Amino acid sequence: MKVILISHVAAGMIALIVGLIAMTAKKYSKLHRGSGQIYFWLVSIVCLTGAILPFFNWSKNWWLLLVSLFSYFFAFKGWKAEKKR
Repeated sequence: MKVILISHVAAGMIALIVGLIAMTAKKYSKLHRGSGQIYFWLVSIVCLTGAILPFFNWSKNWWLLLVSLFSYFFAFKGWKAEKKR
């Protein structure tokens, strides 16, 4: 459990920084696209680990599974929109 939690926190912290870079970079630039890709994969890690963590203490953390699923849905929609373009 400890490895999953550490992975979750580390990926989340890096995603915050990379997400800020993606948001502030000029749209359609290499920096924007590259940091957006990295952000998507980091969010994927955060959502995957966030979906696993509630099973260690379901009665208190069941809602984290819902947060993870909704978060991944929105990240996936953004990634899919870029791929469709």
